[in-house]
Amino acid sequence: MSLLLNVSRQGERRTGIKSLQVQVDGVIHSLTPKRSELKVDTQGCRVVESALVEGQDELIRAVASAREVSVDIVSVDGPQSFRLTPEEIADFVRIVALRDAAHLPEPEKPQTDPKRKEEGLTNPQAIRESKVKPEFPVLARGRMATGKVTLHAVVHPDGTTEVLDVVKSSARYCGFEQAAIDAVRQWRYIPGSKDGKPADFHFTVDIDFVWK
Repeated sequence: MSLLLNVSRQGERRTGIKSLQVQVDGVIHSLTPKRSELKVDTQGCRVVESALVEGQDELIRAVASAREVSVDIVSVDGPQSFRLTPEEIADFVRIVALRDAAHLPEPEKPQTDPKRKEEGLTNPQAIRESKVKPEFPVLARGRMATGKVTLHAVVHPDGTTEVLDVVKSSARYCGFEQAAIDAVRQWRYIPGSKDGKPADFHFTVDIDFVWK
């Protein structure tokens, strides 16, 4: 099993990725992706171009142990430069650690869904006036875009709501995800309980963005 290097850029139009220049602690690695490794996604409000380059185990391991890393994405418009943050380099460290692990970690057990009926459970009750609707993003409005976002969230014992993840989004880079998160974070509930004790309740919710 080899490691793959995925680099992507977004913009108003397609410019074409010609090559990649990855500088790792001052050492430059030049990559020319094959046509089969290049993809273009025109869904959403931005054109997303990506290169998924195979056989880059050595480079990925170098990034994982580096202090400074930058990437130049070279297109017909010239290079675009990006510097990896410490958090992004840490992602490479985790990927390499998983690749080298003798055994992969056990998957997490499914969280309790508040819609599921179980003995000893009292489901949270939504406070209707708190369920604000998301604002339609300016960029999406300008492009007449529509979409749906599915969020994984949790109701805490104090009735507040925390969004844990974006499960799915039908139109990326339009701002739908953040607008949905901002709205759901304001939702409040009469807390639920398990065996008479306050408990977290996980749920998924679909947010539709449509023109009216």
